[in-house]
Amino acid sequence: MSNILMLSAHATRIDRRIVAEANALADSGRSVTLVSVPAAVEQGLLDGRVELVLCSSQDLQGLGWRRRFVEKGKTLLKAWPWFYQVQKRLYRASGGWKRAGAAEVLVRRCPTAAYDVIHCHDLDTLPAAVQLKREIAPGAKIIYDSHELWPYQVKDKAFQEYWKGVETSLIGQTDRVITVNDSIARQMVEFYAIAMPAVVYNSHEAAGPPAAVTGEEFLGHFAVPKGGLNVLYQGNIGPERNLENLVAAFAELGTDVRLLMLGEGELARSLKAACARKGIANVFFAPPVSQTRLLGFTRLADMGIIPYTDDGILNNRFCTPNKLFEFIAAGVPVCASDLPELRKIVKDQGIGEVYPMGSARQIASAVEDCLSRRQKGEFTAASMQAAQEKYSWVRQRQALLKVYQELGV
Repeated sequence: MSNILMLSAHATRIDRRIVAEANALADSGRSVTLVSVPAAVEQGLLDGRVELVLCSSQDLQGLGWRRRFVEKGKTLLKAWPWFYQVQKRLYRASGGWKRAGAAEVLVRRCPTAAYDVIHCHDLDTLPAAVQLKREIAPGAKIIYDSHELWPYQVKDKAFQEYWKGVETSLIGQTDRVITVNDSIARQMVEFYAIAMPAVVYNSHEAAGPPAAVTGEEFLGHFAVPKGGLNVLYQGNIGPERNLENLVAAFAELGTDVRLLMLGEGELARSLKAACARKGIANVFFAPPVSQTRLLGFTRLADMGIIPYTDDGILNNRFCTPNKLFEFIAAGVPVCASDLPELRKIVKDQGIGEVYPMGSARQIASAVEDCLSRRQKGEFTAASMQAAQEKYSWVRQRQALLKVYQELGV
């Protein structure tokens, strides 16, 4: 039986891709230890056979991490500072994002064992994987699971150069690279002259049948009145996602077309203030729901929207966000930006349409057209079913296990 060490620096909440992969490997008979920075793990999602080692906030003292209090009085870690524009400026001045962080604390808290595989999620854990192999598991194979085109998540040149250097220096020490779509895989080959990474999509894995959610409960969660058409955005309400234009677009649409924002994030407060200031009455905000209830909410929307644009950020250009696969799993038509991977999945599968979304006017036009075509029955149940099968977690699980089989672990 292979002994696998997984490393995660996903703060606040462990990404469901990590949970799904850990569960799949445990279910295959492998032993899995998941070491993570402080993060929430929803009860019942992680397979009981996975050993979870959560670092504490005290482990992060002096490592340049920013902490804050969140709901219910719990102290959790806010996501890495460079995702936020204001914090980014401060960290650029101090060089704070170069300090030891995830790698040091993960190494410190990792149980000593004879690991056969060190499976690290995202670039900020790759230094830890290389160090742990050197110090405690010299025979282990390293699998680098890149959820993002990590150096190119923001426009900051210093950030890009630093993390491109880290990736360049360490990727050659990995035994296999996994990533989230074909475009990012090809980009990594171009950057680093490595073998083509295996692709495991961020497909949604439900932990059992989705919880039933009534229409009344759905509308009540957003405090939205009955009637009209509901367009759903779900996920992080943060920068670099074109959300300012998304909200502004609904000022140009009739009040019978509503934007429902399901999630939380740095921009939530400012977007709410903008709606109040401009009198935009058809945008409604609500906190996130548990993963076990998410699909029950998602499937009651009339349409899902993904407004990300290229905007000079490669990671946005090649995105396939979690919400895409949540919309697919829920059978909800998708209105998306015309980006390479979104076009390949949304348009080519016939589950929605892609549009230019560089301005509020373009987004408003896209929403009008996509809703009209939806009402005409263009995005059929058969297309939805085909997409669900093609991008199902069952298939992604097979792709993941194939990587392990090919490595002999």
